[in-house]
Amino acid sequence: MASDQEIARRFVDGVRRFVGTRVPSSDVDDVVQDVFVRVSRGLNQLRGSERPEAWILAITRKTIANFYRKRQRQLPAASGEAGPEASDESAPQPGNLSRYAGEHDVHEEVLSLLRPMADEIAEPYRTALIKADFENVSQRQLAHELGLSESGLKSRVQRARKLLGGVLQRCCEVEFGGEGRAVAFTRLRPCRCDS
Repeated sequence: MASDQEIARRFVDGVRRFVGTRVPSSDVDDVVQDVFVRVSRGLNQLRGSERPEAWILAITRKTIANFYRKRQRQLPAASGEAGPEASDESAPQPGNLSRYAGEHDVHEEVLSLLRPMADEIAEPYRTALIKADFENVSQRQLAHELGLSESGLKSRVQRARKLLGGVLQRCCEVEFGGEGRAVAFTRLRPCRCDS
């Protein structure tokens, strides 16, 4: 079995590229480091017959989802605002993970795919959505940056979330459980979130 240093050397560039398309550039190094800390801790769980690529991809996606979940919890407290509506952001989502070995939470996987899909939204909605929901810029500050009123920005972000929902629906079919969490999903076509 390969050591954690061998695995890190072999996969660090690919993990960095994958993470770089899904989180703000200022956070890429932290997320990549978290991925390899988890890889190192769980190396004994990698079975000889499993492909390390699939195992590391699952860990990477879960780490990205944890990054956004942690950030989302910090957003309402940091900005003093009510926080974004989770139902709009997590409404439709992507991909079937059953081909990957190991445990994973489908809802977390779906959340990790939202950021690359946001790039498919047209301006001016894309910038408003990415800065408000993924880069944690307060709505007050963002409204000022974009030259909008706060209510105008909120409308733009809501519209962007609906557009993101459309992108997700074109890409994937998502099944939701009783608590509104994604419990299963299937790819309908290839999309940006695969890169």
